[in-house]
Formats: sequence, C-alpha cells, structure tokens
Amino acid sequence: MNPLRKVFTKMFGGIPEINDLHSITPDMAKQLTETSRRSPDLGVLEQSEFQLLFCPDLTMRGCSQHELIEEGAFVCYAFTLKRFNYWQMVDDSKLPIPMLATSNLRLNRFPPPLKIKGEVHAIRSGEFANLDIFKDNLVSFRRERVKVLVPHRPLMKLPERYSNGKPIPLMTDQYAVGAERMKWIEVWMYVGVPEYWDNLMDAGYHSTRLFKTVETYTSDRPWLQEYYSLKREHFF
Repeated sequence: MNPLRKVFTKMFGGIPEINDLHSITPDMAKQLTETSRRSPDLGVLEQSEFQLLFCPDLTMRGCSQHELIEEGAFVCYAFTLKRFNYWQMVDDSKLPIPMLATSNLRLNRFPPPLKIKGEVHAIRSGEFANLDIFKDNLVSFRRERVKVLVPHRPLMKLPERYSNGKPIPLMTDQYAVGAERMKWIEVWMYVGVPEYWDNLMDAGYHSTRLFKTVETYTSDRPWLQEYYSLKREHFF
C-alpha cells in the first residue's frame, strides 16, 4: 500500500479515504493505470529514497527536458561502458535515441558504435512515476541498469620540505592533482527498444528524412577516443 500512497500523494496531494473513492476522477484513474503499466517496479525503487540516472539526452542541465529531473542533484559527468549507435530525430522534438550496438563495425549511413557522454543525476525514486510515462518506458524506450565510467583525478598531499629542521613554506598549494583514474558505477538509463525503432530506422538506408547521427567528438584519452555528446546549446 505504501507505493500507492506515495503515488497518490505526489500526483494528487494525498490518498483518498475509502468513503471518498468516488471522488477519483477518470483522469486520476487513467494516470494511476498508466503509472502501474509503465513503472511496474516503482514499489521496489521507492524502497530507496534516491536513484542514480544517466542523462545523455535532453534531460541534461540547460536542455529542454531538464525540468523533468530539476529537483534532483547533478553528481558528475560519465561515459557509457558499452558502445551505442546514437540517433536523433530531425523533427521539432529532437528526440535522442541511444541504441545498444550489436557490432563494432562502422556501416555507411549508420551511427558508429561509440561511448556516450552524459550527466549522472541523483533523483528521488518517485520521480520515475512521471518520467517513465514521458519516456514511453517499455514501449519505445526501456529503463535499464547500465555501467558508466567516471573519470577522476585524486588530490595528493605534497610532502613537506625541511631545512635545518624547520619546514620550508611551499610556493604553491599543499595538494597536487594526480593522474586520471577510472571507476564505474551502475545507474539507470533509457535505451531505445530495437523492436520499436529498427523498422523506422531501416538500417540507415531510408531514415535520413527522420533521423540523423548525434554529433561525435574526438578525445586524446586512449580509453575513449571518439564519443557521442549532445550539443547542449542547441536546446536552451
């Protein structure tokens, strides 16, 4: 009952009493039905207050759909561990569609299999009730657990220097930045459903009217090299 109570509270300000069930409008009932269909795991998710969401799409800060998660907190930048073919619709929606790559081959008229750069946000678990509906979860997209790489550099305390038994003041800060390291974390990500998109994309042959490849960039990091990243300034 607790998951249902939380959904009612978030959507309608509280759960109605048994005697007031007649006050549930058709729109309220439709919303609850859609939530249970799109988010069957919502009760499990809400056993934790927060969830980590990987945002390589228009939910990033400064983009048109960020309001969906703006109550959350930005954690870090990250890159997908696996490679994706990253499409984007050319209509007014500019909908990005990350599709898990099934091959490392580069094909003509088809986005290359690359890692995707995005943002990791900590959002309240209940936010998935509306986010799953908006993202068309379990139909055109599927919310999945994925691993992302988080590059970071440790701060190292510089050793003190002495002269005649007295410490010599350092000319710079007491800490230095170490070499880049990598760690992975597990997060939620909305991934395109092949059964929904494959026919529309038509293996890249006749999809140029509807889709384009997300812009790619080149890094001098050996583990990264070429990667996808949406241009944030396009979506202010």
